[in-house]
Amino acid sequence: MPLLARMRLDRAKRCFVEHLDSLFVRRVGGGYTTAMKEKIRELLYPTAGDPIPLFCPEKNFVAIWSAKSGCTQTLLWYFGHRDFLKEQKAFDPWPHLYRTDVICASPEYYQSIRSADLSRTKWLRVIRDPFKRAVSSYQQALLNGYHDASMSAFLGRPVDAASGYSFREYVSWLEQANPAILNPHERPQRHALEDWVQPHVVVLEKGDLWQALREFEEINDIEPMSTANAAMLQAEAQRISDIHHSTRGPVANGDEIRFSRGAKPAIWPSYSDMLATSGRKALEKVYAVDFAAYAQLL
Repeated sequence: MPLLARMRLDRAKRCFVEHLDSLFVRRVGGGYTTAMKEKIRELLYPTAGDPIPLFCPEKNFVAIWSAKSGCTQTLLWYFGHRDFLKEQKAFDPWPHLYRTDVICASPEYYQSIRSADLSRTKWLRVIRDPFKRAVSSYQQALLNGYHDASMSAFLGRPVDAASGYSFREYVSWLEQANPAILNPHERPQRHALEDWVQPHVVVLEKGDLWQALREFEEINDIEPMSTANAAMLQAEAQRISDIHHSTRGPVANGDEIRFSRGAKPAIWPSYSDMLATSGRKALEKVYAVDFAAYAQLL
């Protein structure tokens, strides 16, 4: 590269870094500007699309979540703080329907975001190792069939309940897939809100999720949920876990086996067996934004 062009590039890089530093100082040291508050509210509104962050107006905290990253446990914890667990269970056994059809459809919820004191809001972020999340996302796609048509076109053969696809084939498909067609379970975890706030980050694989959530409460002086709600939370979380739990064990060449939803295995390959080959390198590219954002935490 010519010297002048290199000097211009270096100057552009310095200006960009200085701009980011300026945003950070205003965001953390000097509070939010009016324009920043409006941008944050836009990203909190239900109209922003999934994954919609969970705002708790009663205790002024926000939980930023991603599908296949402890999302249902985090949602139930949120319901416990808002005293919604009993109401949610009566509405539908699947907690996310109460989130989408009741909470996010409520004008009161929209207004609570509108009137929130963002300068005092506490921010939580729950993430998962992108490699393990991809394995879980593969099972979700395979067993629900929402990519059958696209996978069939990609592989050049029928894909249906009887004829599935391997994890290796799924990763190859992810590499070339249009991000617009990706299910929320497959989209990168990095949320646009994280460009504007500095959340307390919990990594699913780093320990007990419930303990980590209690630590978030303690650090931010958030009043714990009632004893009754805590008991309901644990019971609901166990019920959901019993439904969705997958038994894993050693399976040679697990990433190459073409599983199908018509013949769901009793034992799925371990994460290490699924990720034993070049799939890791491909996933590092697919989820580059997540590895860049969370590399120091994973």
